[in-house]
Amino acid sequence: MKYATIALIGMVLLTGCSSRPFSYASPEYEALTLPDVVEYTPTQQKMAAKEMQSYCPNMPIVCGLFLPDYLVMRDQVRAARD
Repeated sequence: MKYATIALIGMVLLTGCSSRPFSYASPEYEALTLPDVVEYTPTQQKMAAKEMQSYCPNMPIVCGLFLPDYLVMRDQVRAARD
């Protein structure tokens, strides 16, 4: 435990030696933090909507929880790219 504490203190002190502030918004980190957003064709979107209307009553977790979360993540990535 003693060595872990010393290592942590050393890492904290070394971060103060950086010549510029760290930012994930820097271009070199863009690929790590902003994944590509897949664009679907209108035909694929219509097919997905039809399937959701048919199957969502039987899949409340997928349609009620996962899909809305996915929508938010897509919007966040798009906003970060702009």
